[in-house]
Amino acid sequence: MKIELTGSLASHRNPRIPPKAAEAIAEPLQFRYRNNFQDNLKTLSSFLLEEIEDNPSLKSSFSKECFVPLEANNRHLLQSKNIIAGRYKRVGEQGIQPEALNSAIEAGKKGDLIFKNPVLNNGPGSRPIVVLGDVGVGKTSFFENLYENLNQSEKASTYFIHINLGLRANLCADVKTYVLTEIPATLKNRYDVDIDDAGFVKSIYYNQLKDFDRSVKGLLKEIDRAGYEKERIAFLSEHVSRKDEHLKASLGHLSQGQKKQIVLVMDNADQRNYEIQQEAFLIAQELAATRNLLVFIALRPSTFLLSKTTGALSAYQNKILTISPPPADKVVENRLVFALKVAEGKIEPVARSNICLQLVNVVAFLRAMLRSIRGSDDIRSFLGNITGGNTRTVIELITSFCGSPNVDSKKIVEIEQKSGNYIVPLHEFTKHALLGEYAYYNSQSSNVACNIFDVGSSDPREHFLSALIISFLGSNSGSGRRDNDGFVTGNNIMAEMAVQGFVEEQVRHSLRRLARKKLVETPHAHYREIVVQNEEPPE
Repeated sequence: MKIELTGSLASHRNPRIPPKAAEAIAEPLQFRYRNNFQDNLKTLSSFLLEEIEDNPSLKSSFSKECFVPLEANNRHLLQSKNIIAGRYKRVGEQGIQPEALNSAIEAGKKGDLIFKNPVLNNGPGSRPIVVLGDVGVGKTSFFENLYENLNQSEKASTYFIHINLGLRANLCADVKTYVLTEIPATLKNRYDVDIDDAGFVKSIYYNQLKDFDRSVKGLLKEIDRAGYEKERIAFLSEHVSRKDEHLKASLGHLSQGQKKQIVLVMDNADQRNYEIQQEAFLIAQELAATRNLLVFIALRPSTFLLSKTTGALSAYQNKILTISPPPADKVVENRLVFALKVAEGKIEPVARSNICLQLVNVVAFLRAMLRSIRGSDDIRSFLGNITGGNTRTVIELITSFCGSPNVDSKKIVEIEQKSGNYIVPLHEFTKHALLGEYAYYNSQSSNVACNIFDVGSSDPREHFLSALIISFLGSNSGSGRRDNDGFVTGNNIMAEMAVQGFVEEQVRHSLRRLARKKLVETPHAHYREIVVQNEEPPE
């Protein structure tokens, strides 16, 4: 009765939301521009912290020094780890959390690769390995480190093909066209294997050529040598023209005939839409079915769950492994240490080339920032909590902090160069996260900050609704209603907020805004990843 009365009264409220005090500011969306010092610092830090990982000459060193191993993940005890573990458990078979994908790899007695995960040690199976990981947890870094950990003899017997669907394939007609082009290109450019080379083609279709010689057209060999060769060329050309079958035949020849170990990674499919992820999985399934290569396909837990119940994955039994996010502070620390070494010319091949970058200002700034993160539990907790386990977001946040127009970076550099012990205070990081590139806070432009006092209706009490929801979820009352994965159902939240006098529409609006800004988490993170209709109740 109370809920119905509240809803009835709510319909008579003034629908107009009063203007915010910020509207009195002449330019509430005023952009703050960098000075020359900040601009130079921003450019150099972007190169040292972000772009450097794409530098081919530094790829190996970057992978070895910046990768955060599984052991560090196991020490990651923030709430986000438990939430992600619960989400992985939901997509596992019979509610059992899939095993974590281990980076450890070594060579066996016969040169075969031995993984720590038993599911990978039975040789190439007929199914791809589905690697589940949220956006930005470091799946790409994991796969790159997997290859870099091989010694030279192992690398010589392994063809590692990494297809990045996040950066590439955007201009192709479809994913299939890209894959049929990219795998042969990687084999040719990286391993000097041309699957269209005449000699290679003859080796692939050796048995088919024997059958051709026994065919009617093969009789031309005795009476018309030129005609015979033309028919033979046409026969091979027809096989080569079937791109998909020719690729599978080529991979089979490399695996069975030349005893090469082939590892295919279809990475960053989770950055594309749901349909493309489905197509990528079907391609991975078809290639894995040849049993000539080990295939990894990276997907988000939420889209995997959706596909498993209603999409392409519902028809297959899947091998599932997971990747958990590394601690944000460890990721930042490794990046900063590596960036400092590059800036000081201590990393190969920079050191070997006798090039000293002499980046005095950026070195001082990076040192101060590294010292501050290492010495402050508050800063480390802030970075981990505000980015929600997204490695990509935490790197972007730290990079943009360098040269931020809202941070007096020149003062930091001058004190660091003079004393060598400057500590960046926590409020400098929080201020940058709050304001970004603007002079005033703007909820639309800030990716990591949320105004919890914002409202969706003219009810003045709604200013405190988001805070009430967060308080309820963390209270003893809320914890008593959690399921085994640590989640409270939307119905329980609705009932509790109804007691406080809020109607369902207000609660839904607040929950969606909190989920969008990652202040609360949904079981499958679908408010960030899958389009949900407004009439759907929150979980």
